[in-house]
Amino acid sequence: MGSTLLPGMYSMPIYAVPKPGSTDLWLVNDHSAGLFTLNSMIDHSLVTGYPLDNLHQLGHMLLDLHNLNPGLDLVMWKSNVAEAYWMCLMHPFWQIKQTVHIDSELYINCANCFGSSALFAIFVSVNSLVAWIAKKHRGLLSLITYVNNSSGPAIAGMSPSTNPTTISSQLPKSCSFSFGTN
Repeated sequence: MGSTLLPGMYSMPIYAVPKPGSTDLWLVNDHSAGLFTLNSMIDHSLVTGYPLDNLHQLGHMLLDLHNLNPGLDLVMWKSNVAEAYWMCLMHPFWQIKQTVHIDSELYINCANCFGSSALFAIFVSVNSLVAWIAKKHRGLLSLITYVNNSSGPAIAGMSPSTNPTTISSQLPKSCSFSFGTN
């Protein structure tokens, strides 16, 4: 892209910090550093307070499934979609505010960045749409989401066509997600 910021572009500091208990590093996008920070441009009242599914809702799902299918064994499935945070593309007007400076060159970060105070709200919006598609269009009714995990109860030994662990193969690629045992 070059080495000069154009009007409207921002380059917030990035750095690496050690991951606790590991030799790996975490990339930090510091959207709160400096006088004109990206996080200061976000109305925090619009990106906080999202309700999360909880054990109370899971308990109701388990009881409902048990009451509808007495005597059958139930299992739980879980999917961690942590990498999906990076798959949430940002609007082009925001992308230019996420310019990254590496080795005297500038790069545009198009994705939802860790460090943004809107990160979670953006991810919840996308993940809620995926959950809605799974429930309304794929019949996966026993689904709850908590941050970056989706999970739910199922009947043990269900046929492969209706088992939550294989439903992702029935979804179009544009909204595909997996239900693993992570």
